[in-house]
Amino acid sequence: MRPSCIKCNGEHATRDCNITEKIAEPTCINCGEKGHLAAWKGCKALPVITKPLERQQRKSYAQATTVQRQMIAKPRLWPQRPCASPPPSLLIDSLIFERGSVQVLLVNKMDREDPTTRKRRLARERFERWRARQSQESLNMMRAADNE
Repeated sequence: MRPSCIKCNGEHATRDCNITEKIAEPTCINCGEKGHLAAWKGCKALPVITKPLERQQRKSYAQATTVQRQMIAKPRLWPQRPCASPPPSLLIDSLIFERGSVQVLLVNKMDREDPTTRKRRLARERFERWRARQSQESLNMMRAADNE
């Protein structure tokens, strides 16, 4: 593509043009009208970019790249058993203590435990019983030593 001068429509760049003074009646080389140069934004030969009437909702990059998944209800592996009051086995495992002037009831929820949580709880209880036995044995040994 060859350069063309916007002042005289010659086959040279505008910076190399011989016309250095202001042109009294400029002629557009794009549309041929008199009164403006080819670089004028209002020239009819130049394409007019129209803006949309409404603001278009755009997606962010994160929204466009993520896959939209439908939320599917997962089946419950351990169905909840309906119970109005805690069964007697839970009342045995319940613990009531006072914190300040408020009584707090802690209930062990054994009926809703999954197998892993149940195993962890049983292991913890086994360890606590072992530790209690050990401390009781050491206490008995100390008493026996004192009596001798």
